[in-house]
Amino acid sequence: MSTETTALQTVLDSLQGDNEQLRVRNETLQQQLNNQNEMLAAYQQPGTNTIAIGDITGQNPEAWATLTILPESGGATFVAANLPPLTAAQVYQLWIIRGDVPISAGVFEVDENGRIVLPVDGALAASFDAVGVSIEPAGGSEQPTPDQIILLGIASS
Repeated sequence: MSTETTALQTVLDSLQGDNEQLRVRNETLQQQLNNQNEMLAAYQQPGTNTIAIGDITGQNPEAWATLTILPESGGATFVAANLPPLTAAQVYQLWIIRGDVPISAGVFEVDENGRIVLPVDGALAASFDAVGVSIEPAGGSEQPTPDQIILLGIASS
């Protein structure tokens, strides 16, 4: 094989590798788009109820969240964005509040942009008065730490 042919083969191999990476990336993006379209369709079903959850501290006014109850599937989805980063010893904890009784709906961490999409047990979200998010020690807490509640949303009657 000549030097020129070897060089061309090297370029061809590299381009084929790049092409495979792009194919895999395209498949991944297509699956993400399909998932988002399914979620959007679920949100548009009759009876879907979305609760706005906002910053109550004044320290993170750009932070927001929603809890959407999806009656068709019997589930719910919590979505948040712009939550501040935490230390390795901390987690966020979602609370469903009935009367004055908080019930943990799970702990979570956010991505580098402060975002999370979290499925919530439909039985928990079926009936509540408020939804809150607190900052808790890693592993979560039995009750929300009062001065660490950062987001709160009130269910509409």
